Amino acid sequence: MIRGVPRLLTGSLRDAAIRDLRRDHPDLVQELEPEEPPPARPDRLDELKRSTIERFGFEWTEYARFGWDDPVYDAQRERAVFLRKSLLGEEDLGGKLVLDAGSGNGRYSYWAARLGGRVFAVDLGDGVDAAAANTRDQNAIQVVQADIFALPFEVGTFDVIFSIGVLMHTGDARRAVESLAGALAPGGSLSVHLYGRGNAMYEAVDRALRARTTKRSIPELLRFTGRLYRLRRWLDTSAWPASSAGSSGSTLTHTASSTGTPPPSPPTIRTRRSSGGSARWASGSSPRTNLRLPQDFAGPSAPWLERRQP
Repeated sequence: MIRGVPRLLTGSLRDAAIRDLRRDHPDLVQELEPEEPPPARPDRLDELKRSTIERFGFEWTEYARFGWDDPVYDAQRERAVFLRKSLLGEEDLGGKLVLDAGSGNGRYSYWAARLGGRVFAVDLGDGVDAAAANTRDQNAIQVVQADIFALPFEVGTFDVIFSIGVLMHTGDARRAVESLAGALAPGGSLSVHLYGRGNAMYEAVDRALRARTTKRSIPELLRFTGRLYRLRRWLDTSAWPASSAGSSGSTLTHTASSTGTPPPSPPTIRTRRSSGGSARWASGSSPRTNLRLPQDFAGPSAPWLERRQP
């Protein structure tokens, strides 16, 4: 527990956290854990996870109030974004145990709680400190630092799980969805929002930028994005035509069948890129959707998950 937030990382991430804590608070760590833990077995995603902790931790620490009292992206706007991307409402959340997988600075956990849920807000990096500060007056929210691939919860714990704009950053979105599905209770709801594909020009520019930005340090990125921001402001005030090349993303939601118990192995999930939009499957009801699904789309095939076509 650090600054009121349980730190439940495992493996090499736990080892790194202990080293940092030992460096900053040697007396405290010596008292709690006098011996160094044995080295963890390496994971192929360890390097990506450490980068995620560093970069998203910086983002949510530096811009902790984005989505709260930002002049444009304030809390009321984020409420509408949450409802649109999660496809959840008060009727889905009231009295339910909810997991926000990849909670960032807590702005979507806040609205899930305001709509009646009891929320565990889980994130990999130091954004948990911002989330805890932003939601400190919400008794229905517990912030936890943990890894989506090693969730510290029993199988079948949550009635509702949602993840907005997170899983494509994990390095293995399929495995991440399978991990979340294992934490879902029978009859529960799992919503995953991913970025959609933009038009060809957008994707070409994005690839060119990422080829450089992913290799730069945070100070270098700040200088680079500052220049891009000034360019954007100049374009906004000039006669340059507005661009609509952005990507709206997509949400695919599956709901566990109300009978039976989850099997020990997670479901097999096959998906295909969409041009953006949202779809939600619910047991015993028709889906709410604004996403045109391809004919060969296949959802989870395990019997305890139910898929309904539009």
